[in-house]
Amino acid sequence: MIEKIIENAIKNNPVTLDENSFTGDDGLIYCRKCGVARQCRITLGGEEMTVPCICKCEKEADEQEKVRERERDRLLAKEREINKAVYYSFPKDNEGRINKMRSWTFENDDGADPETMKIARNYIKNFDKLKKAGKGLLLWGDKGTGKTYTACCIANTLLDNYQSVLLTSFSRVVNELMGMYDGKQRYIDELCSYDLLIIDDLGVERETGFMREQVFNIIDTRYRTGLPIIVTTNLTLTEISSCPDTDKARIYSRLLEMTFPVEVNGSDRRKQAARKSYNEIRAMLTAD
Repeated sequence: MIEKIIENAIKNNPVTLDENSFTGDDGLIYCRKCGVARQCRITLGGEEMTVPCICKCEKEADEQEKVRERERDRLLAKEREINKAVYYSFPKDNEGRINKMRSWTFENDDGADPETMKIARNYIKNFDKLKKAGKGLLLWGDKGTGKTYTACCIANTLLDNYQSVLLTSFSRVVNELMGMYDGKQRYIDELCSYDLLIIDDLGVERETGFMREQVFNIIDTRYRTGLPIIVTTNLTLTEISSCPDTDKARIYSRLLEMTFPVEVNGSDRRKQAARKSYNEIRAMLTAD
């Protein structure tokens, strides 16, 4: 068996004299760069044999290639994770058209709430530090003021900067959990493995014991990973910080520990969009 291994080593890795090597006084071939032998002599069954061996240069080159290979594998895995995040966060419609929320960026902002946008930009600017600290944002305010838009600006920018970000809602997550026979915790663990998790519209989910349990489980699992979370909600900061309901208070307390609260004060974009649509249709219907 050993003889076969040695025979294959000699056959598959022949050492020949070239411009990068020289023959030493002992008759073995040496690497001209590092001066280490590329051959060695062994005795097997009473017979001396010359077999190839790895010099310092070859060993370092082999180690560097392994490092590059691991980095390639890491980048490929990261790319798959990001593509999966984009697919899940911004699903295409039935005709394959890109979700409009993928275009919600700082560049397309209407400038209605510059202070919130400033905070969002600075969050991205300091994301590495905030990620390490496990700190996210709690975007709260009235309906239509731009909470989801702000969250999408952060998500899209970080995704384009090769950070894995997942945007979803508690209702969507719990609906998927309810359809699972097993693997629920594995699903939540995967959900909480992204660089940033964004949960939209806290407080609109159904009021059931199972829902509350899963909401807490998601937030608690995220807390234990030490990674940041961003949550948007129509609830006021007073409703969140002084909630009389014990189960909700437990959820909100953990959430406040993980996030920095930001009141979003933009103008009601939904009303503006509805008004614009109304005016466009009215113009068509009343045209001469």
